Amino acid sequence: MVQQTAFSSFEPELQACAGFTDLHQGRLRSAPAHLKSALAGFAARPPETTVAKAWPLPNDPVAGAAIALACVSAAQGELDEAAYWEGEALRRAGEIGSPLGPSSLAFVKTYAAWIRRFLGDDDAARQLGAEVVAIGQEHGYAYWTTLGLVYQAAREPAGAPDREFEEQAIATLRQMGHEAFAASHLIYLARLDAANGDVDRAAEHIADGLAAVQEAGEHLHLPGLLHLRAAYALARGAAAEQPVADLREAIRLAIEQGARVTRLRAALELARIPPASRPDDWRGTLAEARLDLPPSFKTEQTVAADVLLDR
Repeated sequence: MVQQTAFSSFEPELQACAGFTDLHQGRLRSAPAHLKSALAGFAARPPETTVAKAWPLPNDPVAGAAIALACVSAAQGELDEAAYWEGEALRRAGEIGSPLGPSSLAFVKTYAAWIRRFLGDDDAARQLGAEVVAIGQEHGYAYWTTLGLVYQAAREPAGAPDREFEEQAIATLRQMGHEAFAASHLIYLARLDAANGDVDRAAEHIADGLAAVQEAGEHLHLPGLLHLRAAYALARGAAAEQPVADLREAIRLAIEQGARVTRLRAALELARIPPASRPDDWRGTLAEARLDLPPSFKTEQTVAADVLLDR
């Protein structure tokens, strides 16, 4: 439609939506082009008309495009870029005022919470979730209050997460009709169960997450789900054949998507399979995944990969 003169002025909004679609569907390689095009288009407009009057959503698309770029950068291991774009999103959401400002700020902080949880910083995710809840309560947003609660399984810093609370928060959100990132929330719930020794229940949540991905087409989470399905199957004593197939598929998908962090996690799981069942090419697979990440990206997984590769 934007190729038609009557709709051509809506191009930046279209590019922002296309970039978000790419993010959710796991097309991390093409998402930045859409999102940066959107931001350039918004910036080229006069300040008073940055966003088209026809924009129908309660969150600002400029802040939305910036936080989407932060998510893409985090999934690719570009943490400095992620911090920059998150800062731009927070700045924009904080300066636009009502009516879009509060909802936009909650929107940005929700995706920022996902970034922290994806990278393993559960305390930072909890804090951002609490800030989203506070915005929801202040402005009467039942939606944002509920979504913020999904990131608050642990009420205090370094506190033990409440698995039943988390499960109920996810169920409530889905009953409200919100399916976005449901698979990601189920991954976190599975992690809690596995940490508590209930690998069977963790595997059930991963199965639910795979179903959610197939229903919604939100393939961003698919490599991570396959990685954990393999990890939990191995922990339950399954033969290595199917887990190895899952890990190879997770790595293939992560390469296709440009999801470097998830690729390393799956390659590391492959390298940890007992030698009798481990594929002969595990070292090359792990080395390639490690080299694909920026040198500045340092986590427990990169340290573990370096240790294995130095043997």
